[in-house]
Amino acid sequence: MATPATSRSVLTRRGILAATASTLLLSACGRDRERRNAVTRPTPGQELVVGATLELSGSGAALGVAQQRALTISAATLNDKGVQVGNLRRTVRLELRDNRSDPRLAAEQAAGRAYRDLVSRYIREHGAYNGFAPYASDALLLITTAARLASSVDRGRLRAYLQNQVTDGMAGMYSFTPIRHSGMERHSLGVYRVDAGAWNRLS
Repeated sequence: MATPATSRSVLTRRGILAATASTLLLSACGRDRERRNAVTRPTPGQELVVGATLELSGSGAALGVAQQRALTISAATLNDKGVQVGNLRRTVRLELRDNRSDPRLAAEQAAGRAYRDLVSRYIREHGAYNGFAPYASDALLLITTAARLASSVDRGRLRAYLQNQVTDGMAGMYSFTPIRHSGMERHSLGVYRVDAGAWNRLS
């Protein structure tokens, strides 16, 4: 009479499947560990530009300098491996400006960045830049800002908010009143003379 084999040397079908599964699992874990330990580098030539206007001098310098230091440390940490954006890893490049604790200068610096972005995209899409273009962008900004503040698209409410709006646009600072619709602040206007290809402000 035959007796069942119970020796450890005898492989059953279930044992083979279990051993194979364990091997595959260990192999997958090894590959995952290799991927985690692989050195990831940013894609050369790809940047994520982040601009900030900070109180690096003046009455708010204690806060601004602390923020500058934190930004620098955080950017350096991110740049060790880069920031995954789509299928690229980008390095972070900070563009920091000192607003000297002056809120108006801070607004002008922020608008300056928007202006440079507009010029860059305008040239990219149309080949040449026209100096009158920012006025149209500012008009759209003024209307959309009025709609946001009024929480309405009613023409009367939009007019009321436009007439009392102070906005820093690309072409300058706008400050409207019910009896002054030109909008431009005096410090945003000036008279220039061109000498030998250079612009010199006269007033």
